[in-house]
Amino acid sequence: MGTSADHDHRDLKLWDAFRKRRTHRDFEQTELSTEAIGALVEAAASAQTFRPGVRHIVVVTEPASVATLGDVVPGWVSNATAAIVLGTDVDKAAALAGSRAVDIYAKLDAGAALAHITLAAVGLGVGICTVGSFTEGAVQAVLDIPDHIRPDVVIGIGIPIRNPLPAPPRAAFQPGVHYNRFGKPTESTAP
Repeated sequence: MGTSADHDHRDLKLWDAFRKRRTHRDFEQTELSTEAIGALVEAAASAQTFRPGVRHIVVVTEPASVATLGDVVPGWVSNATAAIVLGTDVDKAAALAGSRAVDIYAKLDAGAALAHITLAAVGLGVGICTVGSFTEGAVQAVLDIPDHIRPDVVIGIGIPIRNPLPAPPRAAFQPGVHYNRFGKPTESTAP
């Protein structure tokens, strides 16, 4: 099935992808191609910073399963046509590096996978909406995820509607940037 996600956009510059990235909440009811979903999974897998076997990716494409997932995930995008759940094998993570691996390293790894999915989606013409506030047990029950696999993030996926509402203006990003020591004023020669 041809979709706008089938086009090869490998020449898209990274910084253009940063600027074009947005959260999509309205999707066409067009099935995503197997190739597009595979590319998102490949992007997530390429971000692995933790040991193999710790990160799990659950791809949800059956319409009934996507709808049931929507029943247990607050703020879910009800018309997403697919979903990806990034999960962590907490037993393997703990065996590798203790509670710090479960509480910190695995979540950093999930964040890296999400960042890769987000940028790949821009290049593929696919829209995503990330949801992080959900009850882990409910997501596990819907998707038959075993207890030792913790769902870290749920991502709604679809082809964005052709004429979405304009993205709301983003506030200027003003992080607290410090050079060499916390609280040291920004130097004019700093990168």
